Order: sequence, then C-alpha cells, then structure tokens
Amino acid sequence: METFTQDRTEDPFGFEYLPQSVAAAFRDTLGCFHHSLWVAFPAMCRLTAEAVFEDLGDKARLKLYDELEEIRELASLDDPMFHLVRGVLFDRDTAMPPTLDRIQATVLLETLKDLLYQAYVRGGKLRRALSMKRLFSATEAGSATSSG
Repeated sequence: METFTQDRTEDPFGFEYLPQSVAAAFRDTLGCFHHSLWVAFPAMCRLTAEAVFEDLGDKARLKLYDELEEIRELASLDDPMFHLVRGVLFDRDTAMPPTLDRIQATVLLETLKDLLYQAYVRGGKLRRALSMKRLFSATEAGSATSSG
C-alpha cells in the first residue's frame, strides 16, 4: 500500500511540531483518507489519537476531550456525528471502529487535525515566535550596548 507523502518543502499542517510516533500514525491516517480506505481510516484515526494520549498523558486526554466538546459546538455537530467522532477517538472499549462514508470520514479528519493543532502545533508555533522575538530583542540590545 502506498502511504501519504508530505511535501517537505511545504508543511501546511505543521508536522514538524508532532512527535515522530504521532506524525507517523497521522501520515498513515492521511494516506487511508486519500485512498478512500474507509475501513482502515477510522482505525488509523484511533491509532493517532492513542499515540497522542500516550505522548501527552491522561491530563491532556481530558483537555482534548474538552476541545472535542468545543468543536461540537463550533461545527454544530449533531449527536450521531459527535458520538461517532468521540467513539473513534476516545472510546478504548470499542473493539473496532465503524466503517465510515466520505462525509463522516471528512468530519473525523478535520476534527483530528484540529485536536492535533491544539495539542502540538499551536503551542509550537507560539514558542517559536516568542523565541525569535527574544533572539531579535537580545540582538538589538547587544547592538545598542556595543555602539553606545
């Protein structure tokens, strides 16, 4: 099976902020979506979520569940769709996630992307921006003291 390859020159999602285990699972998730593998896709979504929970711990799992509740409100997810997404991403007791149609898979993918963004990308971009600001501030301060 061909896997999804991300163009290394352009990273619109922010894979660079994901730990390797999460990035690998998510790339395979995207590959399943790209190839319309609706049986494998929800299983890979669950695997990606489990990699996140393993990386970040139970406290983050609860925080991400709260994020899912917020997504429910922002996207106006109806109860059946919300329960489907919640079941795939958070329900460890379900043996095998259900087979999805394209619409359900799209909602699940966008939800997973948003959760990954909240868990890793948003903070990583913010830390990088603040680091650059500190670097430029230190450089400017060093220039001011050496010229004065």
